[in-house]
Amino acid sequence: MFKSKVQRNSGFTLIELLVVISIIGFLASMAVYALNVTRVKARDAWRLGDLDSLYKAFQLYADDHGGRLPATGAANCIGVPTGQTCWGDRNVPGNDSLLSALSAYSKNLPTDPLSLRGWGDRYLYLDGATSLTGCNGDVVVGHYILWRPDKQPGSDSDCLRRGNFSCCGSGGAPCGNNGGYYCAFKID
Repeated sequence: MFKSKVQRNSGFTLIELLVVISIIGFLASMAVYALNVTRVKARDAWRLGDLDSLYKAFQLYADDHGGRLPATGAANCIGVPTGQTCWGDRNVPGNDSLLSALSAYSKNLPTDPLSLRGWGDRYLYLDGATSLTGCNGDVVVGHYILWRPDKQPGSDSDCLRRGNFSCCGSGGAPCGNNGGYYCAFKID
């Protein structure tokens, strides 16, 4: 007797392959989203550490100088010498006296975690001679550290719970051509 041999194809059907590829694509997109959220949280944690470090340096300076913080007369880039600027087209100047004053109290002056982005590449120091106006119109005077968050905040709580949300163009805040926003941490 003859036996018929039926060959079975042991491969996958096209539908099965497409289902598997779509599942892999969905999982990959979820992983990329989670990675981006983690990056933002890591930058926020970095900024909190930077703000604490700068706050301590300013407080140590004030302790050694009769409670006074450095007077620069304007907004200045922290850690940038005179003759250089930061914040992209805003051209915020550096200041040698601020640099030397803070260098005595902090070995490495921090830069923003997104230091290559142009506007917001450094932390700024706003001395008490310049007023700061928030988006809601409140005018406050004092010493501040300014930084630009990753995304536009909608309220003060979006500024790492450390600062006030402010709009560009208010008070002595740097603006440049594109407008914008920043966060301001009061240090006095």
